[in-house]
Amino acid sequence: MAAQDFSGQNVLGQLFRGQNLRNADFSNAVIRMADFRNAVLKNANFQGATLEQADLQFADLQAANFHQAKLPFANLQGANLQEASLVEAMVQSSNLQQADLQNADLQKAKLSFSNLSQATLQEATLIRADLQQVNLEEAILQRADLQQVNLQKAKLREANLQQANLQQANLQEANLQKANLQQANLQQVNLQQANLQKANLQQANLLLADLQQAKLEGANLQQANLQQATLLSADLQNADLQGADLQQAKLQFANLKGANFQQANLQRGNFQSSNLENAGFQSANLQQAKLQFSNLQGADLQGANLQGADLQKADLRGAKYLTPAQIQAAKNWDKAIYSDDFRKHLDG
Repeated sequence: MAAQDFSGQNVLGQLFRGQNLRNADFSNAVIRMADFRNAVLKNANFQGATLEQADLQFADLQAANFHQAKLPFANLQGANLQEASLVEAMVQSSNLQQADLQNADLQKAKLSFSNLSQATLQEATLIRADLQQVNLEEAILQRADLQQVNLQKAKLREANLQQANLQQANLQEANLQKANLQQANLQQVNLQQANLQKANLQQANLLLADLQQAKLEGANLQQANLQQATLLSADLQNADLQGADLQQAKLQFANLKGANFQQANLQRGNFQSSNLENAGFQSANLQQAKLQFSNLQGADLQGANLQGADLQKADLRGAKYLTPAQIQAAKNWDKAIYSDDFRKHLDG
């Protein structure tokens, strides 16, 4: 059967529910408020079409072409969009809840304010897409390409972004609570004021990332790369940074109370005026770290390397497993604050 041709036509409000429209041509057509529920539209061509408020719930749109199509306020809930092309498509304020977009191409697509909760975007391409304030809660984005994507104020709670590429993405004020970002590429990403509480960032690459005022309480950052990252005034209470690389990271005024830095590389990190109370630094590398005015009360420094670290006005009262040899390898150790008992050991 020959493919049906609707190209350039005005099919406003037409009923296509459940029809077999495989390979149909709707290019440049006006299809506002049309009903495509459960329709078969594999390989259909919607290039340049206007589908405002169209109902495409549970439609089979596998490998369909929506290049530069307009789909604002469309309903694509549960639709199959595997390998579909939505390059430069306008899909703002649309419903894509539980839609399947595996391997779909959404480069430069505009999806702001849309609902993509529980959607599957595994290995999808979203380079430079606009996803401002979208709902991606519990969405699957494993190995998706999200370079330079705009996810400002997006909802990504419990989303799976394992091994996703988010290099230079904007996630300012995004909610990533309990999100899975294991082995994700977050180089130069903007996570200012983002919520990453209890997120899994194990082995993630956060080189040069901006996490100013981010919430990372209870986050898993084991073996993460945070070299030269900015974490000014960030909240990392009880975060797990075991084996993480924080060389030259900026953590001034950060709250690191109870954080685990066991075997972490903190060389030349800046912890000035930060709260490190009860933090664990067992076998950590703090060489040349800036610890001026930091609160290290009750911190565990067993085997920590403090060679050349600046301890001016650092508060080390109640620090555990600290030895005079460790302290005297640091700079300005004599200007730090110690408990009376430990001060006697140093003076002796």
